[in-house]
Amino acid sequence: MSGASSFPQDVISPRGLQCDRRREDMTRIQTFNMDQKFFVRHHNFEGEINELDFPGPIGDFDWLVHFLRVDQGSRLLAFEAKHPSGFFLRHKNFRIVLEPPDGTELFKQDHAFREVAPLAGDPRDGWHSYQAFQDKFKTRFLAHENLHLFLRDKSESGIAAGDASFRLIET
Repeated sequence: MSGASSFPQDVISPRGLQCDRRREDMTRIQTFNMDQKFFVRHHNFEGEINELDFPGPIGDFDWLVHFLRVDQGSRLLAFEAKHPSGFFLRHKNFRIVLEPPDGTELFKQDHAFREVAPLAGDPRDGWHSYQAFQDKFKTRFLAHENLHLFLRDKSESGIAAGDASFRLIET
């Protein structure tokens, strides 16, 4: 298939997405830098980071983690919002947004992230980086900049390794 990532068709979740299993406990996604006080949340259907005491619903920080499968030696994950249920983080034009599945192959690829060794931090402490699933974006990682989440190329100037390293914390 000449370098293109094809999403495996062997396991389907209740929402029609590829899924081996889902962690039933709520999870928060902690950023490595910013004094480790900041967590991933959604606001106005976009991925953001803020401190937990940021005004707004605390549920905006809660995620269900879907373990999609092991791909190229790494776990493939998707992040579903607690509220609104059925909405997932995905990248769209390199911005991380919150959307419901639309049944397309593009959504299946855009909502999946490879859990890889952290660009910063020690994996023994639970730190990881989340790489885009598609081969054409294999140098791009989930990262924050100015409190917004993007899919950033690790070689971009201004993107620190700590901006692209996160830890999953069960709540």
